[in-house]
Amino acid sequence: MSMTKKEFLSLADKYERGACTKKEEQVLMDFCARVQVRDVTSGWDVSKEERIRIKLLSNIHQSIREQEKAGRRKTIRRYIRAASVVLLMGVGLYYWFSFSSSTLQQEEQLSQVVTVQSGQRQRVKRRLPDGSLVHLSPNTNISYDSIGFANNRIVRLSGQAFFEVFRNEQNPFQVAFGESQVTVLGTKFNVNTKKGANQALGTVTVLEGKVRVENQQRQGILTKGQQIMIHNDRLDTMEATPFLLNWHKGKLVFKSNALSEVVDLLEQTYGSSIELKVPPRKKYLTTATYDLTNLETVVSDICFVHQLKYQVDPYNTITITE
Repeated sequence: MSMTKKEFLSLADKYERGACTKKEEQVLMDFCARVQVRDVTSGWDVSKEERIRIKLLSNIHQSIREQEKAGRRKTIRRYIRAASVVLLMGVGLYYWFSFSSSTLQQEEQLSQVVTVQSGQRQRVKRRLPDGSLVHLSPNTNISYDSIGFANNRIVRLSGQAFFEVFRNEQNPFQVAFGESQVTVLGTKFNVNTKKGANQALGTVTVLEGKVRVENQQRQGILTKGQQIMIHNDRLDTMEATPFLLNWHKGKLVFKSNALSEVVDLLEQTYGSSIELKVPPRKKYLTTATYDLTNLETVVSDICFVHQLKYQVDPYNTITITE
């Protein structure tokens, strides 16, 4: 099946946003496989910028060859999926570059830092070059080197994000924030660097697999259903907060959360300001599940259950009182 540049860019964009169907993903994988045998992009216009993308493609192909030697067929398939994202327009240049090893050695020094940012009330889903998927909550940004990512999977984070990382034992995946970092092979986990009432420097929550959390002084290992809160002088391990494992799926899940914690989580998720004016001794424990819809609808329901009042000022700040 032939593909025009426009068709490829459309599919690559959908894949990068995690919006491809299984059939569309297969089309991308098949196309990438054909490129390895012959140039199927004749007639495509390419630009200087696309040379950098070709370097990234060559890095991924090198990883494919390494996995092939090790007999890891499933990992090879995943690398091909990742490669389809970075083929973008100029895959035909791959063969032009391949004859000149000196050119490739010079390109080794290049890097291209990509930054992805969500707005104040915006959630963003992004496919990384290795095929991993990341969900950004409002007021969050991540950055990574797209050129070297195939060999050095490091993402810097500010805010909150949920990661779905595919497994690669030869190349661990790292999330860095402040003076801390999370290291995984392949798993699903949430990292929250937004400071709430608990004043933690960061919170790491694991849905699947195992992760290592470390800062300059300590390190800890987390498995499915566990959570670590990072402080300057300690790491506190506890049961996972259900909310942090479900917001990326469009669900607000509270399980015996104090109202002050509920307010913190809602502020971080919606990027809004909520003032809680109730006596600190009253916890107003909340257990409920909501769809991630209009914030005022959620606040209204919570206030109804606890017999509280709320109001919204002209600046959209919500105030909750008794």
